[in-house]
Amino acid sequence: LDISFDVVIFLIGKTSKLSLTSSDVSISNYLDTYIRNYAKLIFGIAEKVATWNKDKVLFVNISSRSVIYGSSDPFYAIVKSAIHSYIKSLSRLYSSNIEFHNLVPGLLKNSRMYLDMDLQLQSDHEKRSGGKLMSVDDFALYLKQFILINHKMHVDEIDIRVGPQYK
Repeated sequence: LDISFDVVIFLIGKTSKLSLTSSDVSISNYLDTYIRNYAKLIFGIAEKVATWNKDKVLFVNISSRSVIYGSSDPFYAIVKSAIHSYIKSLSRLYSSNIEFHNLVPGLLKNSRMYLDMDLQLQSDHEKRSGGKLMSVDDFALYLKQFILINHKMHVDEIDIRVGPQYK
């Protein structure tokens, strides 16, 4: 099977719904699914691309503010942080073939995560962001422009913060 692509966008967008008192099996299954399996998938893509004789491929990981500020869902933060660091490491290994980036958006208004929050937590995020949360549509436009511009400019920065950043 020969697959060709110029851009890969990688998402893990769902919180775990696990608590610190969850069973070891539940925690292990969650971490295994989102770290080991995704790491193998990403590595498989990187290995395949490394054999191509063409322009660099752009690989964009949609990271999370949790890699910087933590999260009320520590298991989600573990997964996002692991993949975020993994992308940085792969960038060192495959920089001649793949341009890796971690986009680190703030909470996106109207995202599933935002909509699943109670109104008080939504309001808290709105206040801490100065009322400037990006919408899902705004982030999609940013991502589209980033991809189009990046292929022409080859941005060197691996970690790129997008939208308001707040504690």
